[in-house]
Parts: sequence; C-alpha cells; structure tokens
Amino acid sequence: LRLADGATVWQSDRVAERGMDDLVVRLADDSLIATTVSSVVAIDTHTGLTSWRGTVPSRPRFEHRLLTGDYLIAVDVAGRDRPADRNRDRPAPDDPPEARPVTDDSFKAYFYKHADRSGMIPAGGGLNLGNAETIRSILAVDGALLVRTERDLIRFQP
Repeated sequence: LRLADGATVWQSDRVAERGMDDLVVRLADDSLIATTVSSVVAIDTHTGLTSWRGTVPSRPRFEHRLLTGDYLIAVDVAGRDRPADRNRDRPAPDDPPEARPVTDDSFKAYFYKHADRSGMIPAGGGLNLGNAETIRSILAVDGALLVRTERDLIRFQP
C-alpha cells in the first residue's frame, strides 16, 4: 500500500496454501522472504513478482525458519511425525554429528541462499542435525546453525 493515499501498489501471487496460518515474512535486501511450514518463497519488493520458490523435501515441516545475511535456513522436523524404524541402530549420544545416521526422527536443515535468488536446495540435500530427541534449541549465527543438544553445542555450515 502506498502510505500517502492507501492505494495498492502491487499484490503478490499466493505464497501460502489455504488454511496455513503460520506465514512469516522477512526482508532480505530487495526481497521479501515468505515462509510457511511447507514452503519458502522470495518476492521482489519493487514489483511484487515471485523471484523464486524454494525446492522443498517431500512433506516438510519447517518448524524453525531463520534468516541470516546470506541464507534462509529452514529446519525440517517432519521426521518427528513419522514412525521410527525400531530395527535401526540409534546413534550414541557421544557420536560426532557426521557419524550420526539419518533416522526417521532426525532434523534436517536446508540452506536457501537468498543472495543468488536461486531457492534451490544444495546438492546432497539438507544437513543432518541429528536425533530430534537430543536437540534443545537452534540458533542462526553468521550464516551457520548453532544447535544446542542435551550435552553440547554443534556448529553446522552449508
């Protein structure tokens, strides 16, 4: 809306599915980054046109969506809702992150580089953040993720 007279300047395409009430919009350079639990979209602030739609994994649930200087980081917690494979070995709490297998209840982080306007998930998919049961909090720090588990802090970078 134009502040002087309240006239509509532009209107974007739909950025959220019907019934989605968790739309979050943040400003990043000349884009509005709109996110929901299942989508990531960038909108040009001057024209209202969609710059890019982020590629997403199958049936995501982006509970954490964090904006940094270069990235929108979306943390998929959908695995928490899927039944775990009880025959699979669980990682030991002392295992380093790279040794932790991706399990049905793992969190995964997807880094969308908004500066290059691609919205593509990097080759190799998301970063495995480990077992959902051990994660206590997630913070965005200097284009990386800082994950606090039950016992330590782990830094993940794209």
